[in-house]
Amino acid sequence: MNRRGKSSWRGLGTAALIVLGTWLIAGCGTPPPTEPGTTGTITTSAPTSATQSEQPGQPGVITEHANHTTVRLRAGQVIQVSLQNLYWSDPASASTGVLALDGPVSRQPDRRCPVGSGCGTLTAHFRAVGPGTTQLEAHRSSCGEAMGCRPDQRDFTVTLVVT
Repeated sequence: MNRRGKSSWRGLGTAALIVLGTWLIAGCGTPPPTEPGTTGTITTSAPTSATQSEQPGQPGVITEHANHTTVRLRAGQVIQVSLQNLYWSDPASASTGVLALDGPVSRQPDRRCPVGSGCGTLTAHFRAVGPGTTQLEAHRSSCGEAMGCRPDQRDFTVTLVVT
């Protein structure tokens, strides 16, 4: 192969690495946080807010979009926490007398992503046990293999108020 052929292969390899790196970084991002202190809603199959229409035992879903918000629940209500990266720690409630883990935490890898990228979904269910306020938290320091998270991507915190 002549000198020009080697150069074009190197350029193609460099371009492929840039595209792959951009794809991995974009896949690790966390949606921008909402204004601290605002009230979040949890997604349910019905179009109305879970705090108004959800029956005890019927789960709503909290995602990264609820980061830094407050969610209101009724005692007995079940919520599902669904985080889109496998490097998150298991979500935990600061007060299990208010909000308790309701079953095992599961991690479902996305097989379409490269190994080590952390692509997948972490899922946990919690039950509102009794009245009070608690924090639901998860943390991560890695957003992919050998790739640290930006400070705004490291912590997931939702305040839950149970009545």
